[in-house]
Amino acid sequence: MSAWTHTLSLTGELNRRSAHILEAEIERLGEEGVDRIILDLRRLKGIDATGVAVIAFRCELCRRRGNDFALIRGSRSVHREFERAGVAGRLPFTSGGRARLAKVDARTARSQKTSGGGSPIEGGVTPAGGALRPLGGA
Repeated sequence: MSAWTHTLSLTGELNRRSAHILEAEIERLGEEGVDRIILDLRRLKGIDATGVAVIAFRCELCRRRGNDFALIRGSRSVHREFERAGVAGRLPFTSGGRARLAKVDARTARSQKTSGGGSPIEGGVTPAGGALRPLGGA
């Protein structure tokens, strides 16, 4: 059986107003049978303690469920928030290049944006990812 990988490319701000969107998206992916989730933080402009907590919690939950979880390191200011929270050393950070070497499809396609004034998807975190595909081809 092939593993299924999905990459979420985060943009904008991940904070108390938008973190629930990321949490719901990760939960949905798990329910669909995704085995490996990669969060690409390279385009994330900012993150607060709530965003860090959601990522740390979801990472641990994925591990307990037997799924892989990886983070593509973002800017220095974003990474500093993980350090301040004391979780940077416990999270599976990688560079984009190393993720590709691990046969992870780091290419992302922007997801459909929803309308409805002030949606955190439009103004903050944009969950985006390629279609589900088996790890290693096909």
